Amino acid sequence: PLKPPYEACREKECRVNKYSFVTFEQNKYSVPDHLVGRFVNSRIYSDYIKIYYNDELVAKHQRIYEVHKCSIEIEHYLLTLKRKPGALKNSLAFHQMAPDLKEIYELYYDNYTRKTKEFIELLELVSEKGLDEIKGAIETLSKNKKSMVTTANIKVLVQKENTPDFTISSEINENSLELLKKWDTMFSLQNHQEVLRDLFRDAYDMRKENGRKNRIKNAKFPYKKYLDTLIVDYLPESAQAKFKELKSLKFIEENRNIIFSGNPGTGKTHLSIGLGIKACNEGYKVFFATVPQFINQLKETQSERRLTNFESKFQKYDLIILDELGYISFDQKGSELLFN
Repeated sequence: PLKPPYEACREKECRVNKYSFVTFEQNKYSVPDHLVGRFVNSRIYSDYIKIYYNDELVAKHQRIYEVHKCSIEIEHYLLTLKRKPGALKNSLAFHQMAPDLKEIYELYYDNYTRKTKEFIELLELVSEKGLDEIKGAIETLSKNKKSMVTTANIKVLVQKENTPDFTISSEINENSLELLKKWDTMFSLQNHQEVLRDLFRDAYDMRKENGRKNRIKNAKFPYKKYLDTLIVDYLPESAQAKFKELKSLKFIEENRNIIFSGNPGTGKTHLSIGLGIKACNEGYKVFFATVPQFINQLKETQSERRLTNFESKFQKYDLIILDELGYISFDQKGSELLFN
């Protein structure tokens, strides 16, 4: 059998935010609003982006190469618009709508609220039947009389069978109602400053979270341990008394050295890694290594005449954790490099 065709794209898992957007390279792309809070899979090609949910294609957009821009398909907000039709005309989604749809609205639906509701129903029909078929039906009706162009009459022409009965789950309903609360803020042109503020806030939050993850990754912990999972009662009494003070991380700002001593299995490594990860979460740069590993690095860099450069790198760290001191004996050269 032939191999499946290779797709030249990147894949990224994204979570749909409260405005029914996914973010890629600081740009926003809309997805159907019933997916708010869900994780979707984005496939990024050179000139477009496809978005899948449970392996089903739910959105396709032209890829944006600028930053802080939005690509919005108005059909993605049908559930929201049905509940708040008055938000349509002032929405960013309306102003990014396809020119043909905007022309249809202005010619046949832009006069009173009932017509706006009919136009939202028409958008649902467009997503089901396609714009070309809708335009053909409108052309047929308008030949007789302009007033004949209604959503009900268009349905008669384009639908050959009854529309399936779609039921909206309570979860979808709750997501849609939550989205309604944010609709005016996000899509009202009068609130463009709030929109920009939301965009920058999302970018800031993402950058902050990525920085936290990178600090933990660059610290090179052998595994992750957290202070919350440490059973304090198992620690020696002297350590229990000082545990609260250690959790505050004041010793970092005070440039104090901390030594954990005790028998194997008493939680020294767990405590040191837990403090290191807490420090990373609070913005400190951390370095972790076992003493034998660290001495080997010192010896290697000295033999390669890079010791000065290696030592200078440690000026950027706020906290250095050396584990397993005394477990393995080391020679005089290693001792001199470590303590001098």
